[in-house]
Amino acid sequence: MDEIQRKMDTEAFKITMARQALEKTLTGKNYLALLDQLFAIATRNQVNQDLVYDIMLQDKPAVAREFLMNVIIPVQDNALAKLKTFQEKLHLKATQNQQRMHYYLKQNKILWTTISIIFAFSLLIISVFTLKRLRQQDQIQVKFQQQLEDKVEHRSMELHLDSSVLHNIHEAVAVANCAGEFIKTNPQFDKFLIEANIQADNAWAILNEIIPHLSIDETQCILLDQGFSRYEAEINIQNRQHHYFVDVFCVDDEHLNQRYISLLLTDVTELKNTQQHLQKMANFDTVTQLPNRHFFQTHLQQAIDNQAVRKFTLFYIDLDNFKWINDTLGHASGDNFLREIAKLLEQTFINDDQILVSRLGGDEFAILVENGSDDSLGHIADQILKSCKEINDINHYSKTVGCSIGVASYPKDGKSQEDLMRHADFAMYKAKEQGKNQYCFFSDEMDQRIHYLYDMEQNLLNCD
Repeated sequence: MDEIQRKMDTEAFKITMARQALEKTLTGKNYLALLDQLFAIATRNQVNQDLVYDIMLQDKPAVAREFLMNVIIPVQDNALAKLKTFQEKLHLKATQNQQRMHYYLKQNKILWTTISIIFAFSLLIISVFTLKRLRQQDQIQVKFQQQLEDKVEHRSMELHLDSSVLHNIHEAVAVANCAGEFIKTNPQFDKFLIEANIQADNAWAILNEIIPHLSIDETQCILLDQGFSRYEAEINIQNRQHHYFVDVFCVDDEHLNQRYISLLLTDVTELKNTQQHLQKMANFDTVTQLPNRHFFQTHLQQAIDNQAVRKFTLFYIDLDNFKWINDTLGHASGDNFLREIAKLLEQTFINDDQILVSRLGGDEFAILVENGSDDSLGHIADQILKSCKEINDINHYSKTVGCSIGVASYPKDGKSQEDLMRHADFAMYKAKEQGKNQYCFFSDEMDQRIHYLYDMEQNLLNCD
């Protein structure tokens, strides 16, 4: 009986542990309720079994057998039936869970297969697109590299061309930093320094040497303000005076790390000589080298416009019998006579800077005397006549070549260039009428005579 009791206690403990394990795994309310019922039956059956044990101890086997058959066994049958139902439900639930698990696994497999297909297709599309983009990028890179190579080649060609031009141009070129330290020079600049015997090796020092009056501070201010400055310089090179244009530029480029200055030296000696020659041809007579009509009229107008000049006198000279020299001795002798008379006139008045001697053309000369006194005018006219006589005495012409002189003063005889020239010319013709080789001053009577002749001319024109 003790062994039976012990086994019953062990089974009761196993039932309790089984219930606790099932309570942890089962979550449905129906299962938990059925489990509670089974545990309640097992508990009641254990109580009944204890009761049977007590009856057996009282030595009432018949009562115990009857109680066992009528009470305990039906309870156990009911418990077994409920347990079978519980097992069937658990089995059904396990089967359903298994089927659901298989369904989920199948759906999951389909899902993952679909996802894999979509992923693979997407990966394929992305790969194709990426490959296309890579090819495009490769083409762009090849094109960019080609453009870059073309630019580098073009830039290299430009630099080579710039260097070649800089090396071969006639002008002397140098580039220096703002401190005057040279960065680059061309051969012409180096040659210039040697020929001009310039020992300085700084740009500002060289500028000071070739342009002594130059202010470096002022030049730097001009460069910062305008970016360019030009100067003219007279430089002695190999014992010959050369004229140079000196251009100074400020090189300020955003691609450069600092400002630079460039020097450009242009030898304009030949140009200046040509300009002087052209200016001389425009203002000086080619035969006598005296100022010509253009120069004389310009100077005359300046004298009129100059308020500081109160008075000046115009001597209008026309050679007498000069045509005879050209016709008899030839034009070469005529030109020689003109040169001689021009030379004598220049020598006569060479020390007086207020007297201008000019050849107006042909055998006509003009002399402008500024601020001359009335007493000196006759003396000047006598000197002119004397010069003509000296030439006649030197050449021993068979026929005397003299000159007739008309004299008009500003402002008494005219206040304009045209009036003075016309009145001096009229006085010169009056001297010819009086016998040639003499001078005549313009007078009021001549002025009246001019107006009379002018009125007569106008009347005759109106009659026509």
